[in-house]
Amino acid sequence: MPFPSTSSSTASLEDALKQVTSYAGAIKQRTQGMLNNSNAGPVDGAAIINYLRDLIVAKQRMNDRASTPGLAAYAQTQYNDPTLNITTEYTAMVNALTATINWIRTNFPKEGSGYLLYEQIDVDGVVSYRQFTTVQLATFRTQLSALLATIN
Repeated sequence: MPFPSTSSSTASLEDALKQVTSYAGAIKQRTQGMLNNSNAGPVDGAAIINYLRDLIVAKQRMNDRASTPGLAAYAQTQYNDPTLNITTEYTAMVNALTATINWIRTNFPKEGSGYLLYEQIDVDGVVSYRQFTTVQLATFRTQLSALLATIN
């Protein structure tokens, strides 16, 4: 058997829990930042698309490690909480994460063929991004708050 690494398909329980919780923390931080920015003023389309990309990558990487056998029991011992049901909490977080991804996918402006409408090139070749106002992002903030509520 080859020497295991951090990119191995079989993670130790410690590594799996650390990676899942690290991605959850990153999602929380990015989501809180997006919520704060959208409350403070306009947010450009590129920021929302980059946030979407981050969510998709984090979800995929968390799912890769969350199925590690024995992870739920290991989490209970690590957090010294026999009532912790990490599987239920993880499912709630991933459901909210999926709903946030779907909100962006559904609500982001698109042209007739489905291509996104968020940047423009002026006569000098300068790219500018569509700005979304706080009013336009009100339901987005509701979705962001719902996601944040699932991550401690």
